[in-house]
Amino acid sequence: MKVAVIGSRGLHVDHLGDYLPAGVTEIVSGGARGIDTCAKNYALTHSLKLTEFLPEYGKYSAELDPEEKNRISHRGKALEEMKKVLRQESL
Repeated sequence: MKVAVIGSRGLHVDHLGDYLPAGVTEIVSGGARGIDTCAKNYALTHSLKLTEFLPEYGKYSAELDPEEKNRISHRGKALEEMKKVLRQESL
């Protein structure tokens, strides 16, 4: 069974297995510090498959400045498309 372990970067759990259901075969995580690191360590020490979704831009979203976030987010992309439409209408 796949289990996603995601959450706080400020949380550390020494005995993560106490909180996981029986039959876990894979840990899925975001690879950040905190609970994601605990999940990685648990997977590695218990010979479980580990799937990490690491940041595409060399930073996690919390580390991006507002301009970077808007450039890559679906909201930022939608805003850029809206600007194009508004420019076309004003011609």
